[in-house]
Amino acid sequence: MSAPIGYNINLMLADSSNKIGLLQCIDGHKAYKLLDAYSQEAFLSVTNHALLDDIKPYEKMIIENSVVRNQRIMEMFTEKKQLTKNDMKVLLSTSYPEGLCCHYYKEFFGTLRSMIFDVNDKTIEMTFGSPQANEWRTFSVEPLKMQEIEIILPQEKAGPDFYKIR
Repeated sequence: MSAPIGYNINLMLADSSNKIGLLQCIDGHKAYKLLDAYSQEAFLSVTNHALLDDIKPYEKMIIENSVVRNQRIMEMFTEKKQLTKNDMKVLLSTSYPEGLCCHYYKEFFGTLRSMIFDVNDKTIEMTFGSPQANEWRTFSVEPLKMQEIEIILPQEKAGPDFYKIR
């Protein structure tokens, strides 16, 4: 926690021994949360705003779409006892506000990647660009053979509440 981080970031790490961690940094302030097989909570989620109590006081503003997107993630994980990769793909591929997918690229906000990490299989299923317009690809955790991937970025206009500040 003593390493300097000069920008705001949310990092999530998981491993195959049922451990997951979230690190949030805002303006040089850091907080983290760790879960394991013995934790009461079964999952962690994060979008683009502070969720950890120790870091919340440093957040100057929260954009509405970040709260809505995190609510969709939490709903999916709390409504179902067992999730499949397809359940996650549906959430990632469904348009905001029902899902997480956004096409507001001209407004500097849009889905650039959607990823599902399988820490047991050591694979990543992902799309480059919107999952509504680009295919899912599976990568093993090994050196990448591809150098370039052409993608489609659909263009849409965000609704009036998308950038609302709380």
